[in-house]
Amino acid sequence: MAYASPEPRMFTGSMMQNITYGLRHRPPADDPDSMTPARRREIVEAEASGNSTDSMDGIWTDFGMIGATDWASLRPWFMQCLAATGGESAVYQRGLREVFDPDDYPFVAQPLLRARHWLRDAITERGMDKLLARFERDHFNPFASIAENMLAGLPDGKRLTVARMVCNPTVRGLMEEYGLWDSAVRIGRRFAMRVVGVYRDSDDGDVMIMRYPHIDDALFEELVEAVTRLKRRSERPQRRHQEADTLLFATMFLMIVPKRDGMDFIPQAEREAIMAIRARVLDDMPHELRDKVAIFHPDLYHPRLNVMDNLLFGRITTEDPRAITKLRALVDEALERTDARAFVLILVALGEVGIGGSLLPISVRQRVQLIRGLMKKPDIFIIYQALNSYDPEERLRIFQAMKELLPTMTLIVLEERISDNPAFDALYDLEDGRLVRRGQSGADQDEDTVPGDGEGTDEPALRLLSRSPVFSDLPETVLRRLLAASEWRTVAAGDFIYRSGEQSEFAFVLAEGEAELVRLMPDGQPPLHIAYIKPPEVIGELELLAGVRRFSTIRARTDLRLLRLDGPTMLRLLSSVPDLPLRVIQQVGKRLTSEAPTVPPPVPPADQLPLPPREREGAQAEPRKGEG
Repeated sequence: MAYASPEPRMFTGSMMQNITYGLRHRPPADDPDSMTPARRREIVEAEASGNSTDSMDGIWTDFGMIGATDWASLRPWFMQCLAATGGESAVYQRGLREVFDPDDYPFVAQPLLRARHWLRDAITERGMDKLLARFERDHFNPFASIAENMLAGLPDGKRLTVARMVCNPTVRGLMEEYGLWDSAVRIGRRFAMRVVGVYRDSDDGDVMIMRYPHIDDALFEELVEAVTRLKRRSERPQRRHQEADTLLFATMFLMIVPKRDGMDFIPQAEREAIMAIRARVLDDMPHELRDKVAIFHPDLYHPRLNVMDNLLFGRITTEDPRAITKLRALVDEALERTDARAFVLILVALGEVGIGGSLLPISVRQRVQLIRGLMKKPDIFIIYQALNSYDPEERLRIFQAMKELLPTMTLIVLEERISDNPAFDALYDLEDGRLVRRGQSGADQDEDTVPGDGEGTDEPALRLLSRSPVFSDLPETVLRRLLAASEWRTVAAGDFIYRSGEQSEFAFVLAEGEAELVRLMPDGQPPLHIAYIKPPEVIGELELLAGVRRFSTIRARTDLRLLRLDGPTMLRLLSSVPDLPLRVIQQVGKRLTSEAPTVPPPVPPADQLPLPPREREGAQAEPRKGEG
């Protein structure tokens, strides 16, 4: 059996450890011939204290439980479970942005290198070289930062970072030796003033992080202070400020990307000095930098670039969305052809989830919980409101995919409300403490009876409300309060449900048939069509919530069956459903972009044509046929 709850239980560790938790119940066997003295003492002490003698080390995963033999043979099943729960695309996109050290996961780095080599040849063969500026030993890359160009790589991020490169004596010594230091401070100062001027009082903080990923909040605050001091020309800056500001401006120089920030920042003389430093680093790397800089190499996976940059081994040169889409499609093809796509997904699964899964949003934790249950191929899977962060359509799609993946599995879904759907073999409702199979608790209501009257007579109305875009996902108690003051009505084809100018006393939920939103025209002209309305849409709710007379007119295109909702009761629900107005606005927006009708419009009777203004005014007191 497998069970999934509204609040997924997760423990500190990687996502993959949480996913395979249901398989880890086979203690690794000890080999008496190879057992170490320390392990023997551990067993003796465990027996003496009454504890388990099983080792905490080793692999506890029971691969045979699902027909696998090791981690490699487990991978295809993991991929199928991931696809069934609908998380493959999101995980894949996240995996392309992951940064990892190939020394930690060499089994992931190797297939990605295969994909890089295939992609390099494919880009050339398809004439797409102009879309990419590759990292090449003897060429200045204007789409890469000055730091990347100067080092032909990047700092390791631990012992040395881009933000602190100029504080390293060796790096500064090289810049001074090749005459680049003074230019770096001067150009960096000008660049810093531009960055601070654009982002200091701007709300586009996320944009700045995307453009300048090496500038954190602390560094940006230092930069603001340095530029502020620079503008106070009447005050003589202190010596300690002068040195700190010099280092900041030199740092900003290293973060410039010429093609992004302006080629005028890096004149030809400075580019030549940068290339001279690069040659020195590549040919005779200073001893102090050997363990602190990772060089770009076409046959080595780079630990400081994300997966996408490693695959491209360069930078995209265009902002044309069509060209970028074409290039990314080629990346997808490279991963598929080299069987490396799965490793991008596994890379995300190797990430830490935090204490109790705190590093993951609830939607991801709920999806991980489903994958964990599917991984062990259960006979019975009980899902108790375990996907309440997803909309009903997405939940249903996941349930169907799970059944397709494991056709013999019994899937028991417990929800507050479940709409009728052939995907379920049986539907049961909890009525007065009893499980009653849906459809066996009474027939539909008569046309003019109150849905709340009689045993089981409110179920069709309750299901209709739970399917409507305005009232879906509301608690059943709220829906029943609304149904207590409602009744069924019918309207003949061509009749008006209501017209503009009338009082807004009711809202309606369309159960059967098709209606249309029209505009009444003067001088006896036919009404002007605006939008089609189909079940289970709600109508008349906008004017009701606004507290104004009807400013819209709704006409039946076919014979209609509607559920009429009491206006005052609906207004009283606003305190318990604060987002009700937003739901109404969303439905109106969708209605105005509705599809074509499914039936031809009827010809309205002569007595249903719109009245002239004077006659309409005098006729408001008389109820019309089909009027709510």
